[in-house]
Amino acid sequence: MRALLPLLASLGMALSALGLAVAAPGDDREDLTAARLTAAAAGAVQLVNSHDGAAVLGAERLRPGDEVSGTVRIGNTGALAGRLVLRRGAVSDTPGAGGGRLSDALQLSIFDVTNPAAPAALYAGPLTAFTEVAAGTVARGGARQFRLAARLVPPAGDDNRFQGATTSLGLDWGATPVPVAATPTRPPVKPKPPVNVKPKPPIAPAPATPLADALGLPRATTCVRARKLRFKLRTPNGARLRSATVAVNRKVKVKGRKALKKITLRKLPKRRATVAVTVKAADRKTYKASRTYAACTTRRS
Repeated sequence: MRALLPLLASLGMALSALGLAVAAPGDDREDLTAARLTAAAAGAVQLVNSHDGAAVLGAERLRPGDEVSGTVRIGNTGALAGRLVLRRGAVSDTPGAGGGRLSDALQLSIFDVTNPAAPAALYAGPLTAFTEVAAGTVARGGARQFRLAARLVPPAGDDNRFQGATTSLGLDWGATPVPVAATPTRPPVKPKPPVNVKPKPPIAPAPATPLADALGLPRATTCVRARKLRFKLRTPNGARLRSATVAVNRKVKVKGRKALKKITLRKLPKRRATVAVTVKAADRKTYKASRTYAACTTRRS
């Protein structure tokens, strides 16, 4: 077993030639179809094999030109991503009646079929020439799918040498952890010395609109001419007026819905007149305000 591999999975192939039955290995031989896991260090790659304990492919009555294939899924349950490598393991041959070894007549093909729409060929050639091949990177918590195929191609006119031959091949799947790129650390930023900046004077808030102005009363500086005063009532929030009351020196002049139109107060007191309004809006709010106005004075020439 390879101590450096987090997983050693021996995936066997058992093949026979010319229609003869497969001869199983004897009791004194290693079972190449079993998948064996080795312990992985904390934070390393941990591979799992979908054919754990079973052969990826096998065949009986295999004739020249026949091909058998199988798929295997290699997953990673470790804490790091890993670079997969597939190596040829032990080959066990039982020669045929004519001394032919079946492994010499097999063509091996290996494909990465993780993306079925675009399979990638990893190896294609004689089984005995295969040693190892890089099988891509398997992410943490991810998996890759592989297809293996074996075709019997004996030398022309030399088929009889392989009668009764059997072979089994072990494939070792291993992985090396992909180191995690260290996050670059930035040097600490030195604090800049304080700059003496003159504080800006506070901005005074805008004066609130007096309620009397919001209700439509004339400004307090307005003087009364000919004892008349005209204005139009409204609400501060733009809501619809429901009713209003206008009083002069506590004497009601206009009341109810009549006050919703333009208001003209006549026969006001000659010197000073205090106008008080009460407005009821459609939002059920009531507003009250009052102002005192003086009669206009005429200057003598």
